[in-house]
Amino acid sequence: MVNPSGPVLTKMPLNPGMEDFAIYCLHDNGPTFGQGSDLYIQDNANEVLSGCTPSNTYKFPPGEQGKFFTGRKTFLVTNYEVFGLLGP
Repeated sequence: MVNPSGPVLTKMPLNPGMEDFAIYCLHDNGPTFGQGSDLYIQDNANEVLSGCTPSNTYKFPPGEQGKFFTGRKTFLVTNYEVFGLLGP
């Protein structure tokens, strides 16, 4: 994830036992990461605010909860890519 207001490219590790909550895929929303929506991308994300509301799923850098991605809790998305790993 690239943060235009601070830290360099960062991989956010999952907290132990939270693997089942890493990502949700819903038909009427964009991707949602984490139980409690640590990071969520809305449908029509270039017009509707998406957000970052850290819960207990991902380890955010110290002092960056709620503002890590854009410096604010909500934001408009101009472009995003989601990558996944396929199992054997």
